[in-house]
Amino acid sequence: MRFINSSAVLIAVLLAGELAARSRNTDPDRKPVDKLIELAQMGHATAQTRLGNSYYTGAYGVKNDFEQATHWFEKAAAQNNAQAQFNLGICYEKGQGVKKDVNRALEYYMKAGDQGLELGQVNAAITLQEFRRYEEAGEYFRLAAAQGNVWSQREYGRSLVEGKTVGKNSALGVEYLEQAAVRGDLPAQVFLAECYAGNHEDIPADPERMIELLWQAASSNSPPAQYQIGYCYENAISVHKDTGMAVNWYRKAANQGYAAAMISLGRCFAIGKGAPQNTGIAFKWYERAAALNLPDGLYHIGLCYANGFGTTVNNTKAFEHLLRAADAGHPDAQYELATFYQEGKAGAADADQAFRWYKEASEQAHARACSALAYCYLKGIGTPVDEAAARRFFEKATEHNHNDAIRALKTLF
Repeated sequence: MRFINSSAVLIAVLLAGELAARSRNTDPDRKPVDKLIELAQMGHATAQTRLGNSYYTGAYGVKNDFEQATHWFEKAAAQNNAQAQFNLGICYEKGQGVKKDVNRALEYYMKAGDQGLELGQVNAAITLQEFRRYEEAGEYFRLAAAQGNVWSQREYGRSLVEGKTVGKNSALGVEYLEQAAVRGDLPAQVFLAECYAGNHEDIPADPERMIELLWQAASSNSPPAQYQIGYCYENAISVHKDTGMAVNWYRKAANQGYAAAMISLGRCFAIGKGAPQNTGIAFKWYERAAALNLPDGLYHIGLCYANGFGTTVNNTKAFEHLLRAADAGHPDAQYELATFYQEGKAGAADADQAFRWYKEASEQAHARACSALAYCYLKGIGTPVDEAAARRFFEKATEHNHNDAIRALKTLF
């Protein structure tokens, strides 16, 4: 994602100067841009930048001409005009008036950022991130955050908490996230709420601040926050348990296209929790989540087709959806798909494929898959008999209190 790289913002950044120049023009026969041309030709960097913007936007009777725009931006950039450097970076990134060259774009973003231009710092940081130059990216995010750029405060704070792209410093990360959250940044509020929920060992849990942040974001129609509020009501986290309120908040988020809320709403209707049981409505919400390619949605709709839940039984459609979810790494879907192959529910039985998918799910510590894989090794289903491997996977399943595996270990070994 590139930040603030649209011509609309470019206009907003530079147009004020052109408007001022026009308001001072008292010669009715003189075009507003004439003075800019005169000053630009004399080597005035600010005039060159504004003239380039006129050609870029086609403002004040100047015909839109990206080549002329970049010509004047380059002249001003050569004089270290930070705004011209930033604008030239945009032209190189988009291939407007010059050959598209992201490396040159980065060069100009960094030059502008090094002179203190906030937007240059932000775009330099994002581009450096894309190039996996994380340490440099973190420095530009820090610079922009220090200038009060909310987006940078949030992303730099998140990076410090996660410690994936910059050095981990959760305390400092929370400070930056708080700065963004206080200024109304919804993603910062939601992420910070998750931090205070106790999801990070080095950040003390703060249930009161967590729910306060979620309420702020949810009240501003943030779907992730609305979903989290619903989860809190369902599980009595910092609020009293109220499954009806949970359903209401899940619905608010789901109606805005938030897939995880669709799954939770479908589950509530499936089991009659907080709403009357209605398998048809449950199916529709699972179907909407599956249409967004959410693995959990694909898995649930696959089960619906397999069991005739809210729809008619259709093993072919069940198999198709389970396969897509399994390919996306969903362990429950991988297990169910393995049973389809083993039992031949959607075609000829295939022991090799059954073994493969049991193994895939077992690698994600799926207890039933571990137990099923143990039986495959024990009976030679899709693999040579290997009692040692069978015992190993039965033991792995017992770590999750899987009763069949516990019985198998007692009786078979």
